[in-house]
Amino acid sequence: MKVLVTSSHQGDQFLWVRTKDFMAHVDRHDLSQRASAVVENCYHTHWFGEDPKLGTTFQPPVLSVRNGSIFFINGRHRTVLLGRHTVEMPVVVANVDPLQSGASTASSQALTRITVRKLKWHEAVEIPNLPIRYMGYDANIGV
Repeated sequence: MKVLVTSSHQGDQFLWVRTKDFMAHVDRHDLSQRASAVVENCYHTHWFGEDPKLGTTFQPPVLSVRNGSIFFINGRHRTVLLGRHTVEMPVVVANVDPLQSGASTASSQALTRITVRKLKWHEAVEIPNLPIRYMGYDANIGV
């Protein structure tokens, strides 16, 4: 399914990453904080939007990188779902080592290891063609 990557903050960094390498850097405790215990093989309607001029938009998982480890701002469920079906996937990096004056060596190295290429705001990418359905209230967006 062809979608345009988007984020609520246009200044975020959009990346196309190797799923296996990405998952190797995810903080396991942080990933376990997912609200849903079961991840169904379908997308949540809240992850998509429609731009009348451009087409279907998709909000990839949004993350922070701290000292070489990946922590989620949102998108744990999306990450598990995409991880099941992809070798590479889109992500959004909102910040890197936010409490420091710059990226640590560990964070820079982690980003280099996982990144296939940088993406642009509203760049078209292919994601697995899975059903899209409403899966209930999403506390992250209040709907």
